[in-house]
Amino acid sequence: MTDVYSHFREIHDFIDLVEDEAPKHASRYQIVPKKFTIENVSVFGRRYLSFEEGEQREFSGRSLTVRPPRHLRGDRVILLPYPVKTNSNDVERFIEIKGYGQDGRDICLWTHCDGDIMFGMFYKNAKKEYKILEKAFERGLHVPMPLFLGKISKDEWLFSGLRSFSEILRIPFKDLEKLTELDLETIRNELIKRSHRPYAEFVVPDPLSAFAQPYNAGVLGRASLSPFRIGDPSDNYELNQENINIARQCGRTFLQLLDMGYLHLSPGTGNWTEAGELTDMADCYDLKKDKNLQEIISLRESSWNEDFGKI
Repeated sequence: MTDVYSHFREIHDFIDLVEDEAPKHASRYQIVPKKFTIENVSVFGRRYLSFEEGEQREFSGRSLTVRPPRHLRGDRVILLPYPVKTNSNDVERFIEIKGYGQDGRDICLWTHCDGDIMFGMFYKNAKKEYKILEKAFERGLHVPMPLFLGKISKDEWLFSGLRSFSEILRIPFKDLEKLTELDLETIRNELIKRSHRPYAEFVVPDPLSAFAQPYNAGVLGRASLSPFRIGDPSDNYELNQENINIARQCGRTFLQLLDMGYLHLSPGTGNWTEAGELTDMADCYDLKKDKNLQEIISLRESSWNEDFGKI
């Protein structure tokens, strides 16, 4: 718990320094509000969230992420800066907001290599994770607590995506409002044209590869015992008792999910918290209903150049 608060203090100290020394860059560390509609609130979330189904909400304030703000990669998960307890006997948990943009800023219009939205998530995937978390948490599995499920409209997503594209290219979109009124093919051609300017280093094959799909964006709230992940699976980890215990706990959860009928396709250290929770249920597939599971596994084996059974 001390490490979490130290992390929060580090972020706040860093942003204070930026605001004093380079105020024009301070907005980089602020959440960009994006409206979303509350679709569902779990029985756990109702104990301390004022959210009501059908209402619109948005987040604002400083961006607190699992990674320090100097990290260049960014994250699609932000944290609320205070712990929560559902009752006096419960341990403290930290609220994670998933799918709310790169470090809480904007959501891209194109897909990540895993097929989801870059720095966001499709509503269908957010809903899947929320439902699986509900079932798993109610059965006592060592996973984050589900809190709420939200939907981001296509209009809100388009504004956010165009802002993101503009920021990445470092080209101000003075015609942002006008761009949102165009049809998709015209928007796609315009973004491709702008991304090929001599001073623009960023190019994606299809800047609308996610947005052109017939899905809304989604946002998910969950509460974990620790917001910190163990890290990249390619790292060499010290063989100590703490790491062994975390690995065993996550292994047990993986097998328990199998008993429930779900195969987690990314059960590695990047999805383990330091409290031994297995996260990111959007990576789970229903063994009975997902008919294309073998095809998905084959694609991953091809991209990783590894046999899934050995990973």
